[in-house]
Amino acid sequence: MQRKDFLKSCGILAFAPSVLPRSMAVLPEKKPENPQVTPCEEKEKFAQVWVKRFFNNFDKRLNESTRREIMYDCGKECFRSSLEGSKPNEVDIDVLIDKIDEYAVENAAARDGSVVDFRYVKNSRGLRFADGYCLCPLVESGPPGLSRTYCDCSVGYVKEMFESYTGRGAEVELVESLKRGGRGCRFRIVLAS
Repeated sequence: MQRKDFLKSCGILAFAPSVLPRSMAVLPEKKPENPQVTPCEEKEKFAQVWVKRFFNNFDKRLNESTRREIMYDCGKECFRSSLEGSKPNEVDIDVLIDKIDEYAVENAAARDGSVVDFRYVKNSRGLRFADGYCLCPLVESGPPGLSRTYCDCSVGYVKEMFESYTGRGAEVELVESLKRGGRGCRFRIVLAS
């Protein structure tokens, strides 16, 4: 016999919540249902609170270089997963810049020798940065006060994108981002020879 069944047979479950102090009650009180909040919305709200809490601890317990490396790796994996298992064809840097301009808007990327200035303009669904959309949906709809560390993920993403498409090493610097008080997201990419 299971404990619950035993307690029922003794009549304990019938009176326990009303007679015993709340901390000793056998069954938790049933939460009132809120028909205006869907389970999906509850999960999203929970995830946002959890992510903010996680990054607060992440920032508190890890030094800056470790945080950056972890976030760079997350960004690299995010780019790789966007390819859905395929490998991009290597192209000349000027071809890549043309593709970026085609995808985003003209002059989203500009090259001066081995240095590329790239600014994020719109996401893959065509939603523009100027309208409050971001490449990352978590930043777009995420919790207020999400750590600025989170934007290091985009550095890994951009680095992996440029290296994968050009076949060249790249150093990427995040020049400006929303979470760091900027008006947009801009990257400086220095390509290896």
